[in-house]
Amino acid sequence: MDVMERLRPSSYDEAARMLHEASARGNAAVVGSGSRDAWFPPARNPVAALDSAALCGIVRYTPADLTICVRAGTPLADVQAALGRERQRLPLDPWPQGTVGGLIASNDNGPLRTRWGGVRDALIGVRVALPNGEVARFGGDVVKNVAGYDLTKGYVGSAGAFGMIVEATFKVQPQPARSTCTALTGTLDAVATAWRTLRERALPFAAVEVVRTEDRWTLYALAEGDSVVVERLVRECGEAARTTGCATREAPPDEAAEHARKPAGARTWLRVGIPPAQTASMLASLAPDQHAVARPWVGIVEIFGEALGESDLTRILRDAVEARGHAHLRQADDDLRRLLGWWSIEQIEGGRTMFPMLKNALDPARHCNAGRTIYDQSE
Repeated sequence: MDVMERLRPSSYDEAARMLHEASARGNAAVVGSGSRDAWFPPARNPVAALDSAALCGIVRYTPADLTICVRAGTPLADVQAALGRERQRLPLDPWPQGTVGGLIASNDNGPLRTRWGGVRDALIGVRVALPNGEVARFGGDVVKNVAGYDLTKGYVGSAGAFGMIVEATFKVQPQPARSTCTALTGTLDAVATAWRTLRERALPFAAVEVVRTEDRWTLYALAEGDSVVVERLVRECGEAARTTGCATREAPPDEAAEHARKPAGARTWLRVGIPPAQTASMLASLAPDQHAVARPWVGIVEIFGEALGESDLTRILRDAVEARGHAHLRQADDDLRRLLGWWSIEQIEGGRTMFPMLKNALDPARHCNAGRTIYDQSE
């Protein structure tokens, strides 16, 4: 990002002052750790970029309350470590090297969304530095903003459009007494039948993820809870394997995450959201050299390729639209970016209703992360 000045505030008031001063001079970019920068368009000609690296650490944490308040620049891994010492956790598991503020702004979610929901479900309050120089708090015991809405959820996925998140409060949960990951491997048809069977039984798996491993597909089903619950879910996996012809085994805890990572040589990364019932057909349409990871119970498919071309991406995008879904091109070379942009038009259209109202209230000059968010594409 080509900017004139990089700013690193060390307090909430300083963040608000710096953002206000930068906004008065032109466009101000709000950035985090940089781990998700490629997912969004560059800010338009920013005069300064503010990062949250110095806004780090736990503000308050009382285990008995099952809530934790942290500064936005705190790495998610540090939050989980602090919670782990009290045998608690935040049920969010995307990339651990990211910061709390970036997690909220990007609305990034991992496999645990299957049972526990995503960032919106765990977040109960935010404190934000606004372009007008004020620090505002939303959520918690301050429920309404000037328009009569709780804006906490509005900041999830906002990509810095409405100010700089400086603090967040989450609800947390006890760590499970036991967890076991079962892997079912077979053809796509067999694996798809297995995940449909398990879903139809409304079984409380913490995570269900599917990855392609060479010419086979593997379903990872994570069971969490007490021994009675876990053993029942493992038996259900065994029964699904027997009826579908899948091979089954207990998988090491990190195996699913290892297979789900973006391959080192992948230059293109497309994330698609579709109705869960369409997941199998989306996976079946992919070429053998396209690495895929899916969360079939929530309808998320991530596709990685060393040489995903325009025709491949256009076809996948068309299939997503026909399935009444949406897509986010998280990584691509410059030529593909110029052709396809960052988001499917359905997501852009979805930003037309709420974005103008929030932007008018919080950043009427349109100087905060201008051009960098999906919402800018909707105007």
